[in-house]
Amino acid sequence: MRFYRSRSGSVLVEFALIALLSYIAGGAVLTYGLMMYQANMVQQAVDAGAQEIARMPLPAKAWLGLSLNTPTNADSSTVQVSQPGSTFN
Repeated sequence: MRFYRSRSGSVLVEFALIALLSYIAGGAVLTYGLMMYQANMVQQAVDAGAQEIARMPLPAKAWLGLSLNTPTNADSSTVQVSQPGSTFN
């Protein structure tokens, strides 16, 4: 004799599992898109800065010096552009 198995709650369980997986996948897609957007904005800012430096009028005797603030902190650097008579930071 077989026992009757109720299947009335199986649809709800399947929906809950699929909804959870869809929610996680959607969050991952949104997070990846936000990361790509922020990386693109940083790249555009760097490009604009490089273009401005390239257009900066400097005489032939100008000196461009790059130095690190501290030997252990390689993330922060300074750029000093100097020409006879004035200094730009």
